[in-house]
Amino acid sequence: MSLKNLISAFAATVMLISSASMSAQSHYGSNPGLLISGSCDVSTLPQAAKKFIEKHFHDVNVKECEHEYLDAIYKVKLVNGVELEFANDGSVVEIEAAKRQTLQENIVKDVVPGKIYKHLKEKGLADDVESIEYEKGKVIEVDVAIKGPDTFMYDLDGNFLIIKD
Repeated sequence: MSLKNLISAFAATVMLISSASMSAQSHYGSNPGLLISGSCDVSTLPQAAKKFIEKHFHDVNVKECEHEYLDAIYKVKLVNGVELEFANDGSVVEIEAAKRQTLQENIVKDVVPGKIYKHLKEKGLADDVESIEYEKGKVIEVDVAIKGPDTFMYDLDGNFLIIKD
């Protein structure tokens, strides 16, 4: 097949797909379909999430706020680079420090069960925490800024389970 025929076949395919897409759009009108996520105003966050931000980041402005409807999660980015995730009830799902930074130790102490904080403190890691994530009500993952395996896994009662990469 010559290059000219190949280009013509490609152009015809693009036009065919485009017209099918336009036809589908006109069939459904201007409705974009199911809303999966969208930006939100901080005032629409659950009360517990607003209280958490006010307590721990009262001097830091919110840069971005998004509500992911399918996952039932609010994602909040602060101007200092910290990223927060909250469940629809306002409970903390994840806290992630800005790139190449760690979370303040007082935040770690407030967010994790006392046993976890004590374990991290004994290991000298309480001020090296990069992120904390609650995994679907099963475990708590704490990522620390160390070489080698750096994710400490705990059960919901704060009992140490394993370190993983």
